[in-house]
Amino acid sequence: MLRRQRDFRAAAEYVAEALARLPVVRKIVLFGSVVAPLKKEVPRFREYRRAEIEVWHECWDADLAVWTSDLASLRSLQQARSQALNDLLTEKSIGVAHHQVEIFLMSPAQTATSDGCVVSVPALKASRNALFRDADR
Repeated sequence: MLRRQRDFRAAAEYVAEALARLPVVRKIVLFGSVVAPLKKEVPRFREYRRAEIEVWHECWDADLAVWTSDLASLRSLQQARSQALNDLLTEKSIGVAHHQVEIFLMSPAQTATSDGCVVSVPALKASRNALFRDADR
C-alpha cells in the first residue's frame, strides 16, 4: 500500500505539471487518500474486526481538482494526463493507468471548504450572510 501511494503521488505530480502548462487551467489541488499519510485501521470485514487485525487504509487512485476558465478544451486535459502518465512510465518505470488519476473539473465560481466540500461562490456568500444575520440576533 505504501508503494502504491508513493506511485500515485508521483503520477499526480506529473499530471499536475502537465495540466499547469495548459492556458485554461487556473488551479490544481490534490486531495483524497493520496495526500494524507496512510494509517492502519481495522476494516469492516467480520474476520478482521473480531481479531482486531489492522491493515493499511487502501489507496485506489489520485484525485485532482482542476479549476478551468473554459470547458471547451476537455480533450486537451485528457491528452495532457495520458502523456504525463506515459512520461512517468518511461522516465521512472512507474505504471499508473489513466483512470487511476481522476480529474474533477471545477469552475472559477466554485471553492473548497475546509472539510473538502465544494460549493459555489454565490452559495458560500449566501451561507455567510445567513450566518452573520443569525449572529446579530
